Amino acid sequence: MAFGMYAAFMLVANLGFDPYATIFVTVGLLLLIGAAVQRLLLNRIMHESLEKKLLLTLGLSIFIENLLLVVFSPTPRAIRLTYDTGSLSLGGLEISWPFQAFGAVATLPRTIAFVGALILAGLLYVLLRRTKLGTAIRAVAENPRGADLVGINVPQIYMLAFALGTACVGAAATLVLPFLSLEPTTGDTFNIIAFVVVVLGGMGNVIGALVGGLLIGLTQQVGGVVFPDQSNLLAVFILFVLALYLRPEGLLGKARA
Repeated sequence: MAFGMYAAFMLVANLGFDPYATIFVTVGLLLLIGAAVQRLLLNRIMHESLEKKLLLTLGLSIFIENLLLVVFSPTPRAIRLTYDTGSLSLGGLEISWPFQAFGAVATLPRTIAFVGALILAGLLYVLLRRTKLGTAIRAVAENPRGADLVGINVPQIYMLAFALGTACVGAAATLVLPFLSLEPTTGDTFNIIAFVVVVLGGMGNVIGALVGGLLIGLTQQVGGVVFPDQSNLLAVFILFVLALYLRPEGLLGKARA
Protein backbone atom coordinates (compact mmCIF):
# COMPACT_ATOMS: atom_id res chain seq x y z
CA MET A 1 0.00 0.00 0.00
CA ALA A 2 2.70 2.49 1.01
CA PHE A 3 4.79 1.59 -2.06
CA GLY A 4 1.85 2.30 -4.35
CA MET A 5 1.05 5.55 -2.57
CA TYR A 6 4.63 6.78 -2.92
CA ALA A 7 4.62 5.89 -6.62
CA ALA A 8 1.41 7.91 -7.10
CA PHE A 9 2.77 10.77 -4.99
CA MET A 10 5.95 11.02 -7.09
CA LEU A 11 3.91 11.16 -10.30
CA VAL A 12 1.72 13.94 -8.88
CA ALA A 13 4.52 15.96 -7.28
CA ASN A 14 7.15 15.64 -10.01
CA LEU A 15 5.24 15.14 -13.26
CA GLY A 16 1.98 16.95 -12.52
CA PHE A 17 -0.31 13.93 -12.90
CA ASP A 18 -3.87 14.17 -11.69
CA PRO A 19 -3.93 11.98 -8.53
CA TYR A 20 -6.57 9.64 -9.96
CA ALA A 21 -4.80 9.28 -13.31
CA THR A 22 -1.95 7.56 -11.48
CA ILE A 23 -4.16 4.53 -10.90
CA PHE A 24 -3.08 3.06 -14.24
CA VAL A 25 0.56 3.24 -13.17
CA THR A 26 0.09 1.97 -9.61
CA VAL A 27 -2.09 -0.95 -10.71
CA GLY A 28 0.40 -2.02 -13.37
CA LEU A 29 3.42 -1.51 -11.10
CA LEU A 30 1.93 -3.45 -8.17
CA LEU A 31 0.72 -6.17 -10.55
CA LEU A 32 4.30 -6.75 -11.73
CA ILE A 33 5.73 -6.57 -8.21
CA GLY A 34 3.16 -9.04 -6.92
CA ALA A 35 3.86 -11.47 -9.75
CA ALA A 36 7.61 -11.24 -9.12
CA VAL A 37 7.28 -11.74 -5.36
CA GLN A 38 5.08 -14.81 -5.78
CA ARG A 39 7.14 -16.29 -8.62
CA LEU A 40 10.58 -15.73 -7.10
CA LEU A 41 9.90 -16.03 -3.37
CA LEU A 42 6.55 -17.41 -2.27
CA ASN A 43 6.21 -20.22 -4.82
CA ARG A 44 9.39 -21.74 -3.39
CA ILE A 45 7.74 -22.28 0.00
CA MET A 46 4.09 -22.90 -0.90
CA HIS A 47 4.41 -26.51 0.27
CA GLU A 48 6.17 -25.50 3.49
CA SER A 49 4.57 -24.72 6.84
CA LEU A 50 2.36 -21.69 7.37
CA GLU A 51 4.92 -20.27 9.80
CA LYS A 52 7.56 -20.03 7.04
CA LYS A 53 5.15 -18.15 4.79
CA LEU A 54 4.25 -15.73 7.56
CA LEU A 55 7.88 -15.10 8.44
CA LEU A 56 8.84 -14.53 4.81
CA THR A 57 6.03 -12.07 4.13
CA LEU A 58 6.63 -10.31 7.46
CA GLY A 59 10.32 -9.96 6.62
CA LEU A 60 9.44 -8.65 3.17
CA SER A 61 7.09 -6.04 4.64
CA ILE A 62 9.80 -4.88 7.08
CA PHE A 63 12.28 -4.64 4.19
CA ILE A 64 9.88 -2.55 2.08
CA GLU A 65 9.09 -0.26 5.01
CA ASN A 66 12.76 0.39 5.76
CA LEU A 67 13.57 0.84 2.07
CA LEU A 68 10.92 3.55 1.89
CA LEU A 69 12.36 5.14 5.06
CA VAL A 70 15.82 5.29 3.47
CA VAL A 71 14.60 6.64 0.13
CA PHE A 72 11.88 9.05 1.25
CA SER A 73 12.70 9.67 4.96
CA PRO A 74 10.03 9.54 7.68
CA THR A 75 8.74 13.02 6.79
CA PRO A 76 4.95 12.89 6.28
CA ARG A 77 3.73 13.95 2.85
CA ALA A 78 0.30 14.75 1.48
CA ILE A 79 -1.43 15.99 -1.65
CA ARG A 80 -4.58 18.02 -1.99
CA LEU A 81 -7.07 17.94 -4.81
CA THR A 82 -7.54 21.30 -6.50
CA TYR A 83 -11.19 20.40 -7.10
CA ASP A 84 -12.13 18.94 -3.70
CA THR A 85 -14.68 21.73 -3.24
CA GLY A 86 -17.07 23.03 -5.87
CA SER A 87 -20.33 22.21 -7.60
CA LEU A 88 -21.64 20.59 -10.76
CA SER A 89 -24.91 21.03 -12.61
CA LEU A 90 -26.45 17.90 -14.16
CA GLY A 91 -29.73 18.42 -16.00
CA GLY A 92 -30.83 21.18 -13.68
CA LEU A 93 -29.69 19.25 -10.59
CA GLU A 94 -27.02 21.10 -8.65
CA ILE A 95 -24.50 18.85 -6.93
CA SER A 96 -21.99 20.44 -4.57
CA TRP A 97 -19.18 18.95 -2.55
CA PRO A 98 -18.38 18.24 0.21
CA PHE A 99 -21.71 16.43 0.26
CA GLN A 100 -24.02 16.87 3.22
CA ALA A 101 -26.83 14.48 4.15
CA PHE A 102 -28.65 14.13 7.46
CA GLY A 103 -25.94 16.11 9.23
CA ALA A 104 -23.10 13.95 7.87
CA VAL A 105 -20.40 15.32 5.59
CA ALA A 106 -18.66 13.31 2.86
CA THR A 107 -15.72 14.88 1.07
CA LEU A 108 -15.19 14.32 -2.65
CA PRO A 109 -11.98 12.21 -2.24
CA ARG A 110 -13.64 9.87 0.25
CA THR A 111 -16.72 9.56 -1.97
CA ILE A 112 -14.56 8.70 -4.98
CA ALA A 113 -12.67 6.14 -2.88
CA PHE A 114 -15.96 4.57 -1.77
CA VAL A 115 -17.35 4.34 -5.30
CA GLY A 116 -13.99 3.07 -6.59
CA ALA A 117 -13.91 0.35 -3.95
CA LEU A 118 -17.40 -0.80 -4.96
CA ILE A 119 -16.35 -0.95 -8.62
CA LEU A 120 -13.19 -2.91 -7.77
CA ALA A 121 -15.17 -5.36 -5.67
CA GLY A 122 -17.66 -5.83 -8.51
CA LEU A 123 -14.92 -6.45 -11.08
CA LEU A 124 -13.17 -8.90 -8.76
CA TYR A 125 -16.42 -10.77 -8.16
CA VAL A 126 -17.10 -11.08 -11.89
CA LEU A 127 -13.54 -12.26 -12.52
CA LEU A 128 -13.71 -14.93 -9.83
CA ARG A 129 -17.21 -16.16 -10.67
CA ARG A 130 -17.60 -15.65 -14.42
CA THR A 131 -14.20 -16.36 -15.99
CA LYS A 132 -12.01 -19.42 -16.52
CA LEU A 133 -9.19 -17.75 -14.58
CA GLY A 134 -11.52 -17.16 -11.66
CA THR A 135 -12.66 -20.77 -11.72
CA ALA A 136 -9.03 -21.92 -11.71
CA ILE A 137 -8.20 -19.62 -8.80
CA ARG A 138 -11.11 -20.93 -6.76
CA ALA A 139 -10.20 -24.53 -7.60
CA VAL A 140 -6.60 -24.05 -6.48
CA ALA A 141 -7.72 -22.28 -3.30
CA GLU A 142 -10.09 -25.13 -2.48
CA ASN A 143 -7.90 -28.10 -3.42
CA PRO A 144 -4.43 -27.48 -4.93
CA ARG A 145 -3.70 -31.18 -5.39
CA GLY A 146 -7.00 -31.83 -7.13
CA ALA A 147 -6.50 -28.78 -9.36
CA ASP A 148 -3.06 -30.05 -10.32
CA LEU A 149 -4.47 -33.47 -11.22
CA VAL A 150 -6.96 -31.96 -13.68
CA GLY A 151 -4.22 -30.00 -15.49
CA ILE A 152 -4.25 -26.60 -13.81
CA ASN A 153 -0.81 -24.99 -13.50
CA VAL A 154 -0.94 -24.40 -9.76
CA PRO A 155 2.25 -22.28 -9.38
CA GLN A 156 1.10 -20.05 -12.23
CA ILE A 157 -2.33 -19.60 -10.65
CA TYR A 158 -0.67 -18.72 -7.34
CA MET A 159 1.33 -16.06 -9.17
CA LEU A 160 -1.68 -14.63 -10.99
CA ALA A 161 -3.83 -14.57 -7.85
CA PHE A 162 -1.16 -12.80 -5.81
CA ALA A 163 -0.55 -10.35 -8.66
CA LEU A 164 -4.27 -9.56 -8.82
CA GLY A 165 -4.28 -8.96 -5.09
CA THR A 166 -1.37 -6.54 -5.23
CA ALA A 167 -2.93 -4.81 -8.26
CA CYS A 168 -6.04 -4.17 -6.17
CA VAL A 169 -3.79 -2.71 -3.47
CA GLY A 170 -2.25 -0.44 -6.11
CA ALA A 171 -5.71 0.85 -7.02
CA ALA A 172 -6.53 1.36 -3.34
CA ALA A 173 -3.29 3.30 -2.86
CA THR A 174 -4.33 5.82 -5.50
CA LEU A 175 -7.87 6.10 -4.15
CA VAL A 176 -6.83 6.89 -0.56
CA LEU A 177 -3.82 9.11 -1.33
CA PRO A 178 -5.82 12.39 -1.58
CA PHE A 179 -7.06 12.16 2.01
CA LEU A 180 -4.35 10.27 3.91
CA SER A 181 -0.99 11.43 5.20
CA LEU A 182 1.77 9.45 3.50
CA GLU A 183 4.59 7.88 5.50
CA PRO A 184 6.64 4.68 5.06
CA THR A 185 4.55 3.10 7.83
CA THR A 186 1.19 4.11 6.33
CA GLY A 187 0.52 0.55 5.19
CA ASP A 188 0.59 -0.71 8.77
CA THR A 189 -2.69 1.10 9.39
CA PHE A 190 -4.49 -1.27 7.06
CA ASN A 191 -3.02 -4.58 8.27
CA ILE A 192 -5.29 -5.16 11.26
CA ILE A 193 -8.39 -3.75 9.58
CA ALA A 194 -7.86 -5.86 6.44
CA PHE A 195 -7.43 -9.00 8.55
CA VAL A 196 -10.60 -8.25 10.52
CA VAL A 197 -12.60 -7.49 7.36
CA VAL A 198 -11.58 -10.73 5.61
CA VAL A 199 -12.24 -12.94 8.63
CA LEU A 200 -15.49 -11.15 9.47
CA GLY A 201 -16.83 -11.44 5.92
CA GLY A 202 -15.75 -15.05 5.44
CA MET A 203 -12.48 -16.33 4.03
CA GLY A 204 -12.46 -16.22 0.22
CA ASN A 205 -15.86 -14.50 -0.03
CA VAL A 206 -15.71 -11.24 -2.02
CA ILE A 207 -19.26 -10.16 -1.13
CA GLY A 208 -18.59 -11.05 2.50
CA ALA A 209 -15.44 -8.92 2.48
CA LEU A 210 -17.43 -6.01 1.02
CA VAL A 211 -20.14 -6.36 3.67
CA GLY A 212 -17.51 -6.76 6.37
CA GLY A 213 -15.67 -3.65 5.15
CA LEU A 214 -18.84 -1.56 5.23
CA LEU A 215 -19.70 -2.86 8.69
CA ILE A 216 -16.20 -2.16 10.01
CA GLY A 217 -16.25 1.36 8.56
CA LEU A 218 -19.58 2.13 10.23
CA THR A 219 -18.39 0.56 13.47
CA GLN A 220 -15.26 2.75 13.47
CA GLN A 221 -17.29 5.92 13.08
CA VAL A 222 -19.91 4.96 15.65
CA GLY A 223 -17.16 3.78 18.01
CA GLY A 224 -15.50 7.18 17.78
CA VAL A 225 -18.74 8.76 19.00
CA VAL A 226 -19.55 6.20 21.72
CA PHE A 227 -15.96 5.94 22.98
CA PRO A 228 -14.58 9.44 22.29
CA ASP A 229 -11.53 9.00 24.52
CA GLN A 230 -10.51 5.65 23.03
CA SER A 231 -9.18 4.48 19.69
CA ASN A 232 -11.93 3.97 17.13
CA LEU A 233 -10.54 0.45 16.71
CA LEU A 234 -11.92 -0.49 20.15
CA ALA A 235 -15.45 -0.93 18.79
CA VAL A 236 -14.02 -2.85 15.82
CA PHE A 237 -12.30 -5.36 18.10
CA ILE A 238 -15.45 -5.76 20.19
CA LEU A 239 -17.42 -6.54 17.03
CA PHE A 240 -14.67 -8.89 15.84
CA VAL A 241 -14.64 -10.90 19.08
CA LEU A 242 -18.42 -11.18 19.03
CA ALA A 243 -18.36 -12.36 15.41
CA LEU A 244 -15.73 -14.99 16.16
CA TYR A 245 -17.77 -16.24 19.08
CA LEU A 246 -21.19 -16.21 17.39
CA ARG A 247 -20.25 -16.96 13.78
CA PRO A 248 -16.62 -18.08 13.45
CA GLU A 249 -16.99 -18.96 9.75
CA GLY A 250 -17.76 -15.30 8.97
CA LEU A 251 -20.92 -13.43 8.09
CA LEU A 252 -21.26 -14.98 4.62
CA GLY A 253 -18.80 -17.83 4.96
CA LYS A 254 -19.72 -21.49 4.94
CA ALA A 255 -19.02 -23.70 7.91
CA ARG A 256 -16.50 -26.43 7.19
CA ALA A 257 -16.95 -29.95 8.44
